[in-house]
Amino acid sequence: MTATPCSLSWQALGLEQTLAAVLPELIQLRRHIHRHPELSGHEQQTAALVAGELRRWGWQVREGVGRTGVLAELGPEQGLDGLPAPLVALRVDMDALPVEERTGLDYASTQQGLMHACGHDLHTAVGLGVAYLLAELAERHPELLTARVRLLFQPAEETAQGAAWMKADGAMDGVAALFGVHVFPSLAAGTIGVRSGSLTAAAGELEVEVLGEGGHGARPHQSTDAIWIAARVVSGLQEAISRRLDALHPVVVSFGRIEGGKAFNVIADHVRLLGTVRCLDTDVHAQLPGWIEDTVQALCRGHGGEARVRYRLISPPVHNDPALTELVAEAGVELLGRPQVQWLEQPSLGAEDFAELLDGTRGTMFRLGGGGASGLHAVAQQQLRSRRSGPAGGDWRAHLEPAALDGAAPVRQRPWLRGLLALSSPLLILLALLVLLQRRGVDRIPALPALLIGTGLLVTSAVGRRRRRRELLAALRHDGDV
Repeated sequence: MTATPCSLSWQALGLEQTLAAVLPELIQLRRHIHRHPELSGHEQQTAALVAGELRRWGWQVREGVGRTGVLAELGPEQGLDGLPAPLVALRVDMDALPVEERTGLDYASTQQGLMHACGHDLHTAVGLGVAYLLAELAERHPELLTARVRLLFQPAEETAQGAAWMKADGAMDGVAALFGVHVFPSLAAGTIGVRSGSLTAAAGELEVEVLGEGGHGARPHQSTDAIWIAARVVSGLQEAISRRLDALHPVVVSFGRIEGGKAFNVIADHVRLLGTVRCLDTDVHAQLPGWIEDTVQALCRGHGGEARVRYRLISPPVHNDPALTELVAEAGVELLGRPQVQWLEQPSLGAEDFAELLDGTRGTMFRLGGGGASGLHAVAQQQLRSRRSGPAGGDWRAHLEPAALDGAAPVRQRPWLRGLLALSSPLLILLALLVLLQRRGVDRIPALPALLIGTGLLVTSAVGRRRRRRELLAALRHDGDV
């Protein structure tokens, strides 16, 4: 008789042993990628490595999707009902940052001024781990892979361009559901964070040129001081936000760069401001370019100057599908226990171009705990402390709820499950997703393809276990947002 999902467990599928066997290779791949970081849009070597591994494992691979992106597919093209099989996708990103690495690790970046400080090297390894385990599953139990799986290895997330590039090349054509995961250092290791609805903000890039009239520093009254006017623009925008916009729909404007002046005793006639604008409400965000233009022009004219304002949309907000988010959350609760699954109360005002891929497609992104409170990109330059995204030693077991499955015996009474605790909490999420397949799908999307997300978590955590010797992603002091 053909095996059914109801008759199979993680252990029966043999994937536990498969993971144990492939982990050393995945760790070496991740370290190689970390040693050789590549900037956004220049991920040629990383993409070549990814494509080669995917082909070796039997995936159908397309290179050059979105310039330097890689697309791979596995699974049936036709479902059991004779209709086209649903297509489920996982996206991981590959690019690094222009950050100098000072970690002292033996696999530190060999490229001066470049570093995987946002964890995309780990994401790439996660994607490869997913690919390997799904290939093994398809070979051993092809009847279980009832959907076609597409992996998107995306370039240029840090510049918020890669998702649009891949989409323009057809990467999202036919996709019924999209999953994504990103390490999140603000969550404790061994936990995941989920949120329905808004996860990240819409974001834009703002450039303001303030035009004045130069003069001698001793006689400012005979000139139009562009630096003074620029200072009024910076502070005036903040004041206008609090007085002119609805406080129930928060807007954040932050200037990160200011250029102007040529000498200490010369009144500047030109100042350039560069900043970012963030907002959760898409309707409000659509009105912001015009509102900012009017406000800046009024501030400059009121002080005798002029302005040129340019605004560029970076990314729309990530909006998580409630049903798919609930699927991931239930999977975590099933076997990790409720304390290990955190429903995030607030969205992030960071940006993620994962949102570009969600246009017209259901999807969800969730957070993988990376160890504790941490900072952003700049902090990655500091000497790093030991951190891991796997289970926090043996203490995390105390947080497991005693019962894992509806009507099932407590964890302590099921030796096959108890043995899994030694691997990682993400491994349990993978098992929970497999169990969920016994009970339901999401419309025509089977729950099993969602296990690729759990597989990614599994690999993330298993790699994290090796960091107990001050290794791997101690550098993750960035919340994954642009």
